[in-house]
Amino acid sequence: MRTMHSRRIRSDHKTPLNYEIDARSPLCKNFWMQLSFTGMQQADVDAPEGADNALTGIRRRCADSSHLSVAELSEQAGRYLQSAHAESTLRCYQRDWSQFEQFCQRRSLQAMPCAPQTLALYLTSLAADARATSSIRRARMAISKLHQRQGFPRPDQAACVRDVERGIRRRHGTAQKQARPVLLRELQKMLAALGESPVALRDRALLLIGFAGGFRRAELVAMDVDDVTRSDQGLLVRLLRSKADRWGKGEYTALPCSAHAGRCPAQALDRYLGALRADLRRRYIGRGAAASPTGSLFRAADLGRARETLSERRLGSDTVGQIVRRAAAAAGLQDPEQYSSHSLRAGLATSAYLAGASLEQIQRQGRWSSQAAMMRYVRVAADFGPRNAAAQLL
Repeated sequence: MRTMHSRRIRSDHKTPLNYEIDARSPLCKNFWMQLSFTGMQQADVDAPEGADNALTGIRRRCADSSHLSVAELSEQAGRYLQSAHAESTLRCYQRDWSQFEQFCQRRSLQAMPCAPQTLALYLTSLAADARATSSIRRARMAISKLHQRQGFPRPDQAACVRDVERGIRRRHGTAQKQARPVLLRELQKMLAALGESPVALRDRALLLIGFAGGFRRAELVAMDVDDVTRSDQGLLVRLLRSKADRWGKGEYTALPCSAHAGRCPAQALDRYLGALRADLRRRYIGRGAAASPTGSLFRAADLGRARETLSERRLGSDTVGQIVRRAAAAAGLQDPEQYSSHSLRAGLATSAYLAGASLEQIQRQGRWSSQAAMMRYVRVAADFGPRNAAAQLL
């Protein structure tokens, strides 16, 4: 992360305004990095290497806070500030603020602090660019939160901003684009189209585990080998943190064995881990390396070697959607670009609903916070199922 000594925001108001932050203090540096997104790079968003270890070290050394120096308290407070928002949220906020700044620069408008009318014009320009109403709402929140953190009034509290956004929602609607669900019959076709290479074995395990557990892509790529326990009944997957469990209480999801060997998550994982073990022996023969893989469960392809081998790097979250679309294309499914990583989660909800599973069972398996949230994942295919009221009459 690059070193920043100070930040200065200049205002073009008639009364000059200088707002300066001394970033040399660890607390101020992290505060700016976390809450002020002007001019940040990707490296500014990511936590420094060993950040969690540094914080854990402070906590272990000093059970009594009276032993902590101001520098250590500042460092610890900075780490907590860094954890206040998900990294994906910070990246989105950073991008939203950068685009707003560019909008203001092109039109000679002031970005910080901005007039409410400026924000209303920016939201109008986003709507003209056919941006989703959810993206427009997030941009408005990012801009307003940054103003609030810098001690300025939130521009979105003005009536003109609220009314413009309300008009955008009424005119353009609030329906969100949804990924096509991978139903069970489609999943079987995708699995049958996969080969036997290490990458194909990884993809098969990822598709089956993602479908059976209704996992989000962030949950899949965050899994470690030690997070999965194998038994005769199937797999028990431990989630240390998820979108619905932001405070890290931890959750467990059971993936039962299947009588159909071709679609059994446990057998697919066994074959994939076998390929990882064979690769370890091949790479570290004679070096005394461990025979069993540890660390990341799903790993990226090794681009430095043959493309059909795996590296030790954790799979990227964007790659999950690529794996789903690639498998859909190989299976000859219609419009493979309609599928995404969320298709597995939606496919579990829809397929289980069509198979007669109760709403409580589906909610528990997919860890949805409410049945109302879960029903958004039950796609149109379920509307023509046996639970359709008209189907019982016609």
